[in-house]
Amino acid sequence: MWLVHHTIATDICKRDRKEVVDEAWRNPVLQPCVDIVKRFLENDDHNIIIDNNKFNKNKVVFIMGATGTGKSHLSVDLTTHFRGEIINLDKVHVYKGLEIVTNKITHTNKQGVRHYLLGEIEPDFDFTAEDFCLQVIFDIEIFLKTQRIPIIVGGSNLYIEKLVEHPLFMFKNMYDTCFIWIDIEQSVLNRRVDMRVDEMVIKSMFH
Repeated sequence: MWLVHHTIATDICKRDRKEVVDEAWRNPVLQPCVDIVKRFLENDDHNIIIDNNKFNKNKVVFIMGATGTGKSHLSVDLTTHFRGEIINLDKVHVYKGLEIVTNKITHTNKQGVRHYLLGEIEPDFDFTAEDFCLQVIFDIEIFLKTQRIPIIVGGSNLYIEKLVEHPLFMFKNMYDTCFIWIDIEQSVLNRRVDMRVDEMVIKSMFH
């Protein structure tokens, strides 16, 4: 079972604030995504666009989108709703250090939720796409054994494609998958990215 959902977050991201406001975020973005994941976990076949005719598979949630769309915020919120575990799927964020340059999620914004494959790899180590995919599957299996929902979040689409499509990893054979794509109007997204860059520059000056 494959679910693909496109969530528009433009209106809330038009605000001048750097971070979304809880109530304004909850209504147009969070609650619809909670409903989507709930149906997915309950085997509701609403909005199935690809059906591989295999049932009783373990379930994995992907949160995708460009930089600045709110992926990290949504992943933390969904994790607290569904006893999830977050796996980072950004190929730059896997490396230790460079928090400011790579704009990793801050300790505060993690809200106590551990993020796997985030800042775990030494910068001089050649961590290939194959290494990445194998580690993701290893982590998924650990989470499933403890009745946790794997929530994979990131914007490295080539890594996502390799993980899901490459026959070596047999992802389609092992898991049902729900993809949530967060989208923002381009002009609004550009402004949010500019704000992030400005914030990164300020942090680097005083770090």
